[in-house]
Amino acid sequence: MRALLLGAACALLACLGAGDLRAQSNDYNKGTYFPAPPWLPSATRDQPTQTEPANAAEPPGQSTTDKRTSPPSGSDLMSQPRPPDRNAQETAMPPETRPFGVNLFQGQFVAQQEAGLNPNYVIAPGDRVLVNLWGAQQFTGQLIVDAPGNIFIPEVGPVHVAGVSNRELNQVVAAKVSSVFSRNVMVYTSLATAQPVGILVSGFVARPGRYAGVPSASMLYYIDRAGGILDEQGSFRDIRILRHGTPIVTADLYDFMLEGKLPAPQFVDGDTIFVGRKKYMVSASGDVQNPAVFEFKEEAVSGEQLIKLAAPGVAVTNVAVSGIRKGEPYRSYMSLGEFGRSTVRNGDSARFMSDGRSDRIFVNIEGQLRGPSVLAVRLGAKLSDVLNLIEVDPSRANTAAVFLRRRSVAEAQKKAIEDSLFRLQKSALTARAASDGVAQIRQGEAKLITEFVARATKIRPEGRVVLATQNGPADIALEPDDVIVIPRKSDVVQVSGEVVLPHDVVYQPGGDVSRYVEMAGGFSERADRNHILLIRQGGEVLDASRVSIKPGDYIMVLPEIDVKSFQLGKELAQVLYQIAVSAAVVLNL
Repeated sequence: MRALLLGAACALLACLGAGDLRAQSNDYNKGTYFPAPPWLPSATRDQPTQTEPANAAEPPGQSTTDKRTSPPSGSDLMSQPRPPDRNAQETAMPPETRPFGVNLFQGQFVAQQEAGLNPNYVIAPGDRVLVNLWGAQQFTGQLIVDAPGNIFIPEVGPVHVAGVSNRELNQVVAAKVSSVFSRNVMVYTSLATAQPVGILVSGFVARPGRYAGVPSASMLYYIDRAGGILDEQGSFRDIRILRHGTPIVTADLYDFMLEGKLPAPQFVDGDTIFVGRKKYMVSASGDVQNPAVFEFKEEAVSGEQLIKLAAPGVAVTNVAVSGIRKGEPYRSYMSLGEFGRSTVRNGDSARFMSDGRSDRIFVNIEGQLRGPSVLAVRLGAKLSDVLNLIEVDPSRANTAAVFLRRRSVAEAQKKAIEDSLFRLQKSALTARAASDGVAQIRQGEAKLITEFVARATKIRPEGRVVLATQNGPADIALEPDDVIVIPRKSDVVQVSGEVVLPHDVVYQPGGDVSRYVEMAGGFSERADRNHILLIRQGGEVLDASRVSIKPGDYIMVLPEIDVKSFQLGKELAQVLYQIAVSAAVVLNL
């Protein structure tokens, strides 16, 4: 058997893909139902199992802006600090222990500062206005808005522009000029630069201080300049803008992160942005889109508010809540609906999970069938329950070769192959050599094995479950997402691996394996003539020299490995055999 495994392993290296042993056809003649297996009780045959056919947000984006230039800073203003790199410490924290919005301030607002020339900007003393007059009167100059709020245009006089929006600036100046020169004077004005301001940022931020900017900059810009909100102490929901000690604007950054809403006041020199202390916290984890610690403005809130913020997955059915009530540990387990009507309190933790128990599972059917390709059957249903309901064409469907593809089996096969590949590569890389010549040989083998492992890890096992018995397909219990495959009757035999011309050969009654190999051009130079695998349509793997050939069989001629000259020949043969059986694929070194 070891020699058979060795040969099987090698043949896998000859070609990629074993061919389709289960080709489908939509051209059916007179339809009949899947014949009842002999082990199926008569009562079950007469009463089919009930089945059900089954048919096979982020916040709004912001518009892009033009490139902006940094405003000039006054001598009394602090130089721009370098934003902190908080990525390392944040990614090390589990998502459910990080405050919601912790990634908001990472220097991106500082990098996208504006020059203050937007249409809504309100002209203020210190701003510079570019004025152009042409026609009967000509003038070009950059004028500074004085303390009373005027600019002075020669031959025209003072024009009051303080409090005027940038959008209306040209209209106001043109009206004043036309009152002096009634005809043949054209006017064009634009805001050249905005007077920089110094804004104090205080409260629970990383680096409180005074920062330079333009009046129309966002509060997020200044908070980002100050290093962002402190994760453990700062509030994302209590941000106030103070002017002369009096709040003029309050902001809740949850509104910005979830709905894109943010107040946009125009700052004046000396304004203060104050970030308050974090208030009441509740964490959400499990199957949610936003695992995080959420801040609330009240000590107790409804579970529905947490649901809106955490955004549970569609499969969530239950919530486990833990916390403290009256100084004692508190735990509760409830349905999602009950949680929405309940109350969560400061310090609570809510874990959202799917804990439903359905009495139905979905089963897929492939191959020669008529009707639905997906069925919903009762939990615990067996193969016979489904086969008894499948309509097939007996002239096309090979009902004796039915097999399953199962996800859990495929995963187990994949893990077994990966474990074997790991041991193989480890042995190749740690092999000892008695001389320099042997060391070079081992180095070449290690390189060959490493390349082989890289290709072999990409193979996906089928997860095939062989059902063939002397009395027909075994009646096993079905699992969710099982795939029942009904192969097509075939008149050919597939020959692959170490042959001169791998291809399909017409079935010849009485022909042995040597006859089919001969029809495929004979053995290649690398073929192992003593070990040839045969795979039946139902998935059985046999020694081709010991069984008769049937229509639809797949012959794999494996390559021969010289285990004497190749140190890891036996281990390699085992891996190749595993791949051949689980994926019906022949790999080459």
